[in-house]
Amino acid sequence: MYLIELYELIEAGEGLKTEFKRKFTTPEKIAKEMCALANTVG
Repeated sequence: MYLIELYELIEAGEGLKTEFKRKFTTPEKIAKEMCALANTVG
């Protein structure tokens, strides 16, 4: 991913496939969130 693409994602804000997090406490929670987003559309 290029830096400009990251800026565009941030500018677009949260949506169906994008969610911003301030922090995660464990690797398991990161994995859980990634799986949830990956399964959003089925």
